[in-house]
Amino acid sequence: VAEVHRDLAATLGTETADFAEIAAQMRQRLDAAADVVPELAEHRSALADTFEQVAALGKRPVQRIHGDLHLGQTLRTVKGWKIVDFEGEPAKPLAERTRPDSVWRDVAGMLRSFDYAARVVERTMGTDTPASVEQLAFRAREWAAHNSDAFLSSYAGRELDHEEGLLLAAYQADKAVYEAVYETRNRPAWVSIPLGALARITAAGTP
Repeated sequence: VAEVHRDLAATLGTETADFAEIAAQMRQRLDAAADVVPELAEHRSALADTFEQVAALGKRPVQRIHGDLHLGQTLRTVKGWKIVDFEGEPAKPLAERTRPDSVWRDVAGMLRSFDYAARVVERTMGTDTPASVEQLAFRAREWAAHNSDAFLSSYAGRELDHEEGLLLAAYQADKAVYEAVYETRNRPAWVSIPLGALARITAAGTP
């Protein structure tokens, strides 16, 4: 992913964007989502605070990114990992899908995908005792954390600074808000997955 981001920047260039506008869009999506997912109410204040801190960053570099990165957009081949489908989120207009954005949106999308993979397995394996349910939940958390940490460490190659941590948290929250709306409309039994992620994000506070 880091290599793809470098290639996209080298080929298509970079520019600056006002993160006050990006944060405002995140806030608008949160406000609209709250009308669909009432459970978001308990997270609105903390998320709004995070988005306000993003707005305070002012102008920062952006570039073309994948825009809808998750595990389903990757292929493991004999020549290494490949990333496919650079069309962005299907629900967004084309102009928005091709608009330069922060690379941390892609990173956040992949981290959310690790969490989803583990949580879906947790819910679909089928267990019949409290002990096995607890063990499966523990293993899901462990697997998601291990792979997320490994991916992030390899992507950045170092500890994230405060600004990077803030952007990553904000983009993960923005993605989880989107997921909460999707699940409420399509798979209500799964809405606890993004809601659980939002609870963890808000509990951790701003980096």
